[in-house]
Amino acid sequence: MRQVSISGRGWLPGLVLCALVGLLPPVVAASTVNALDVTVTSGATGLPGGATPVLKIYDAGPLPRTLALPVDGAWPAGATRVVHLVLDRPIDPATVRRYALGLEPGHGAAAPWDIESFVVEWQGERGRERLLAATLSGMVGPGRDLASPERHEAELRCQSDADCSDGLDCNGRERCAPAALGADARGCLAGRPPVCPVNQVCVEHRGCRGVPAGAGTASPVTTPSR
Repeated sequence: MRQVSISGRGWLPGLVLCALVGLLPPVVAASTVNALDVTVTSGATGLPGGATPVLKIYDAGPLPRTLALPVDGAWPAGATRVVHLVLDRPIDPATVRRYALGLEPGHGAAAPWDIESFVVEWQGERGRERLLAATLSGMVGPGRDLASPERHEAELRCQSDADCSDGLDCNGRERCAPAALGADARGCLAGRPPVCPVNQVCVEHRGCRGVPAGAGTASPVTTPSR
């Protein structure tokens, strides 16, 4: 969320400023991810013909998010495939309770699929990170998922404000307050965006800054001293 103050003494600077802000990309919290990389290595048996592997992610709510893994050609025994999934809505790895690899059969019954290694990762601020720090192996078949251990509910709750921080300044400072009204599933409260002076806009890691020169002359542009 961006906080913009517009002077009532002139409409031109505010109009230009709103146009500039409208061109900025939407802010996504740093704790969420928009894509996942799923790496699966077959064991003694490959993917049954016609079957579709699916990734199931259990976070909020009783039902999982089910994401089909596209199969490009055969997936024989001993083969490794890396599938890049772009999510239709972001996911917060910190709220994931467990995940699983399932199998949706095609026509007829599908034979079990032997999995030597199953890993889900994403690109985080500290480099590649692994979901629940888990590497799974075992058999997968219709009605028989290969699932990670369940993360205890207490592990999902924040312990400090740092657990809730998204690393952004202009949407306010997040707080850890599990008992507070409005806290999310992790116990975090959203921050309050800063209120900038007239004709200024919040700039990440720099604070409130004035409208660029040339945006208008009806109102003065002010920049705080450094």
